[in-house]
Amino acid sequence: MEHNDDVEVSIFSTEGKLVKNFTVKGENLPFEINEKIDEEMFFVRISAKGLRKDYYFSKYEKTPYKPMRNLKGAELSYNISDIKEGEDGLFYASATVKNESDVAAHFVYPYDETCGYAVLADDAYFTLLPNEEKTVSLTIGKRQGLFFDAPENKFDIKFNCLNK
Repeated sequence: MEHNDDVEVSIFSTEGKLVKNFTVKGENLPFEINEKIDEEMFFVRISAKGLRKDYYFSKYEKTPYKPMRNLKGAELSYNISDIKEGEDGLFYASATVKNESDVAAHFVYPYDETCGYAVLADDAYFTLLPNEEKTVSLTIGKRQGLFFDAPENKFDIKFNCLNK
Protein backbone atom coordinates (compact mmCIF):
# COMPACT_ATOMS: atom_id res chain seq x y z
CA MET A 1 0.00 0.00 0.00
CA GLU A 2 1.26 3.43 -0.88
CA HIS A 3 1.68 6.08 1.79
CA ASN A 4 -1.13 8.21 0.34
CA ASP A 5 -3.66 5.42 -0.35
CA ASP A 6 -7.06 5.75 1.30
CA VAL A 7 -8.14 3.12 3.82
CA GLU A 8 -11.86 2.47 4.25
CA VAL A 9 -12.91 1.72 7.84
CA SER A 10 -16.36 0.26 8.54
CA ILE A 11 -17.74 -0.67 11.95
CA PHE A 12 -20.50 -3.31 12.02
CA SER A 13 -22.69 -4.79 14.73
CA THR A 14 -22.63 -8.56 15.27
CA GLU A 15 -25.73 -8.77 13.04
CA GLY A 16 -23.86 -7.03 10.20
CA LYS A 17 -25.56 -3.64 10.46
CA LEU A 18 -23.33 -0.68 9.61
CA VAL A 19 -22.62 1.41 12.72
CA LYS A 20 -20.09 3.84 11.27
CA ASN A 21 -18.07 4.25 8.09
CA PHE A 22 -15.13 6.59 7.41
CA THR A 23 -11.99 6.94 5.31
CA VAL A 24 -8.46 7.41 6.63
CA LYS A 25 -5.66 8.82 4.46
CA GLY A 26 -2.57 6.62 4.31
CA GLU A 27 -0.38 9.29 5.81
CA ASN A 28 -2.63 9.28 8.92
CA LEU A 29 -2.00 5.60 9.74
CA PRO A 30 -2.19 4.16 12.32
CA PHE A 31 -5.50 5.54 13.56
CA GLU A 32 -7.69 5.24 16.64
CA ILE A 33 -11.44 4.95 17.09
CA ASN A 34 -12.14 7.29 19.99
CA GLU A 35 -15.82 6.80 20.57
CA LYS A 36 -18.01 4.40 22.48
CA ILE A 37 -19.59 1.69 20.37
CA ASP A 38 -22.77 0.59 22.13
CA GLU A 39 -22.73 -3.08 21.08
CA GLU A 40 -22.03 -6.33 22.96
CA MET A 41 -19.73 -7.25 20.13
CA PHE A 42 -18.74 -5.51 16.94
CA PHE A 43 -16.21 -5.86 14.19
CA VAL A 44 -14.14 -3.37 12.26
CA ARG A 45 -13.53 -4.03 8.57
CA ILE A 46 -10.49 -2.32 7.10
CA SER A 47 -10.31 -2.25 3.29
CA ALA A 48 -7.66 -0.90 0.93
CA LYS A 49 -6.69 -1.73 -2.65
CA GLY A 50 -9.03 -4.72 -2.90
CA LEU A 51 -7.81 -6.26 0.36
CA ARG A 52 -9.85 -6.48 3.53
CA LYS A 53 -9.39 -7.60 7.11
CA ASP A 54 -11.95 -7.93 9.90
CA TYR A 55 -11.08 -7.32 13.57
CA TYR A 56 -13.51 -8.43 16.29
CA PHE A 57 -14.14 -6.72 19.65
CA SER A 58 -16.35 -7.95 22.48
CA LYS A 59 -17.33 -6.77 25.94
CA TYR A 60 -17.17 -10.39 27.13
CA GLU A 61 -13.70 -11.23 28.36
CA LYS A 62 -14.18 -14.95 29.12
CA THR A 63 -16.58 -15.74 26.26
CA PRO A 64 -15.84 -13.11 23.61
CA TYR A 65 -17.77 -14.81 20.78
CA LYS A 66 -20.97 -15.29 22.80
CA PRO A 67 -22.98 -12.74 20.74
CA MET A 68 -21.93 -14.48 17.51
CA ARG A 69 -22.84 -17.92 18.82
CA ASN A 70 -26.25 -16.65 19.95
CA LEU A 71 -26.97 -15.07 16.57
CA LYS A 72 -28.81 -17.53 14.31
CA GLY A 73 -30.26 -17.46 10.82
CA ALA A 74 -27.30 -17.14 8.46
CA GLU A 75 -27.95 -18.92 5.16
CA LEU A 76 -25.17 -19.63 2.68
CA SER A 77 -25.30 -20.51 -0.98
CA TYR A 78 -22.19 -21.57 -2.87
CA ASN A 79 -20.98 -22.67 -6.25
CA ILE A 80 -17.88 -24.84 -6.69
CA SER A 81 -16.28 -24.55 -10.13
CA ASP A 82 -13.10 -25.17 -12.10
CA ILE A 83 -12.28 -28.44 -10.32
CA LYS A 84 -8.97 -29.75 -11.63
CA GLU A 85 -6.70 -32.55 -10.47
CA GLY A 86 -3.08 -31.53 -10.14
CA GLU A 87 -0.04 -33.67 -10.90
CA ASP A 88 0.53 -33.77 -7.14
CA GLY A 89 -2.69 -35.77 -6.60
CA LEU A 90 -4.50 -32.82 -5.04
CA PHE A 91 -7.61 -31.20 -6.46
CA TYR A 92 -7.93 -27.46 -7.02
CA ALA A 93 -11.17 -25.52 -7.33
CA SER A 94 -12.77 -22.13 -7.06
CA ALA A 95 -15.80 -21.45 -4.86
CA THR A 96 -18.11 -18.47 -4.68
CA VAL A 97 -19.95 -18.24 -1.36
CA LYS A 98 -22.88 -15.88 -0.75
CA ASN A 99 -24.69 -14.93 2.43
CA GLU A 100 -28.38 -15.12 1.48
CA SER A 101 -29.70 -13.96 4.87
CA ASP A 102 -30.31 -10.62 6.55
CA VAL A 103 -27.72 -11.28 9.30
CA ALA A 104 -23.95 -11.53 8.98
CA ALA A 105 -22.49 -15.03 8.51
CA HIS A 106 -19.49 -15.35 10.83
CA PHE A 107 -16.48 -17.66 10.44
CA VAL A 108 -17.44 -19.08 7.04
CA TYR A 109 -15.41 -22.19 6.16
CA PRO A 110 -15.41 -25.09 3.65
CA TYR A 111 -15.56 -28.79 4.56
CA ASP A 112 -16.03 -32.16 2.90
CA GLU A 113 -19.35 -33.84 3.74
CA THR A 114 -17.85 -37.33 3.17
CA CYS A 115 -15.09 -36.58 5.76
CA GLY A 116 -12.62 -38.36 3.49
CA TYR A 117 -10.97 -35.22 2.16
CA ALA A 118 -9.28 -32.24 3.78
CA VAL A 119 -10.27 -28.88 2.34
CA LEU A 120 -8.06 -25.81 2.61
CA ALA A 121 -9.13 -22.37 1.41
CA ASP A 122 -6.92 -19.39 0.63
CA ASP A 123 -9.23 -17.53 3.02
CA ALA A 124 -11.40 -19.21 5.64
CA TYR A 125 -13.21 -18.26 8.82
CA PHE A 126 -14.23 -14.92 7.33
CA THR A 127 -17.41 -12.88 7.78
CA LEU A 128 -19.93 -12.25 5.02
CA LEU A 129 -22.36 -9.38 5.46
CA PRO A 130 -25.99 -9.82 4.37
CA ASN A 131 -26.10 -10.48 0.60
CA GLU A 132 -22.31 -10.29 0.33
CA GLU A 133 -20.36 -12.85 -1.66
CA LYS A 134 -16.73 -13.88 -1.81
CA THR A 135 -14.70 -16.12 -4.12
CA VAL A 136 -12.03 -18.35 -2.60
CA SER A 137 -9.56 -20.87 -4.01
CA LEU A 138 -9.73 -24.40 -2.61
CA THR A 139 -7.16 -27.18 -2.28
CA ILE A 140 -8.67 -30.61 -1.69
CA GLY A 141 -6.64 -33.64 -0.61
CA LYS A 142 -7.51 -37.19 0.38
CA ARG A 143 -7.09 -37.76 4.11
CA GLN A 144 -4.46 -40.31 5.03
CA GLY A 145 -4.59 -42.74 7.91
CA LEU A 146 -6.14 -45.82 9.37
CA PHE A 147 -9.60 -44.35 10.03
CA PHE A 148 -10.13 -42.66 6.67
CA ASP A 149 -11.62 -44.63 3.83
CA ALA A 150 -12.33 -41.88 1.33
CA PRO A 151 -14.12 -42.82 -1.87
CA GLU A 152 -11.79 -42.23 -4.84
CA ASN A 153 -12.29 -38.69 -6.17
CA LYS A 154 -15.74 -38.47 -4.56
CA PHE A 155 -15.74 -35.45 -2.30
CA ASP A 156 -18.74 -33.29 -1.45
CA ILE A 157 -17.58 -29.76 -0.61
CA LYS A 158 -19.95 -27.58 1.41
CA PHE A 159 -19.69 -24.35 3.38
CA ASN A 160 -20.76 -23.70 6.94
CA CYS A 161 -20.57 -20.85 9.44
CA LEU A 162 -20.75 -20.31 13.19
CA ASN A 163 -24.28 -18.91 13.25
CA LYS A 164 -26.21 -21.03 10.76
